[in-house]
Amino acid sequence: MKARKALKRLEKVEALMSDVIERFTASEPSIQEALQDAKTSVDRAKQAVQAQPAVSTKTTSKKAAVKRVSRLKMRARRSAAKKAPDKAASAAATSAG
Repeated sequence: MKARKALKRLEKVEALMSDVIERFTASEPSIQEALQDAKTSVDRAKQAVQAQPAVSTKTTSKKAAVKRVSRLKMRARRSAAKKAPDKAASAAATSAG
């Protein structure tokens, strides 16, 4: 789940918890305490989601890696193509001489 979507859901949960806590103010202190603990947990979860760095998409990094490899292969091919005529000429010169 994306961080922004998780934050929105956690905010909704926190608002609902606040509403329920307000309704249970007069009755049962143990229930109110449990609800308050739950609200604190939701708040900690929100902070944890906010603290996480944004994750980039995997496809972008894969594409970049493929481009790097392709560039290296192209450079190797070009250098091999440049050296090929030199090797052929030197081989002809040694066999002729």
